[in-house]
Amino acid sequence: MSPELSIPINVAQLPSTGITINKSAKKDVCSKIASRLAVDVLESFIINISVCRGNEPNLTANIIGKIQATITQACSLTLEPISSTLCIPVSLTFVEEHHDTQASLTDIDPEEEAWPELMYGGKFDLGDVLIQLLAVEINPFPRKPEASLEEAQKINRYAAEKERDIRDH
Repeated sequence: MSPELSIPINVAQLPSTGITINKSAKKDVCSKIASRLAVDVLESFIINISVCRGNEPNLTANIIGKIQATITQACSLTLEPISSTLCIPVSLTFVEEHHDTQASLTDIDPEEEAWPELMYGGKFDLGDVLIQLLAVEINPFPRKPEASLEEAQKINRYAAEKERDIRDH
């Protein structure tokens, strides 16, 4: 499976000043991402980030910026479409995967906000990681502000009564 949005990064080839990525996903890419994330529509996916090498003696990369997305989902109560705009701050560190990575990961404080992401051979695909960040921020049970559980229960009761009426005939 190829990633829906590929942004390959080779840390060894990064300039000393780093790079800035300002990108807006095209409609066909948004459609593929929407399918992956199980949302009705991904109207826009905008990336504004900076990538630079870390100051570590080992190969590392730091990513700072934000991603913005506008999605349409079905309300979990009424099934009406809901549009949401998300603005997600991005602050990531990528470290080289080594055979002793598990040992070094055990030294990480679990209370720390962000664990480092792994890269292999000084390379990683930033696009897939950004899609994962978006996935975490999407509300799995969106609800329209005026939608209430009582209204949904009334609709369900009405549908059940109509179904009984149909079966009686």
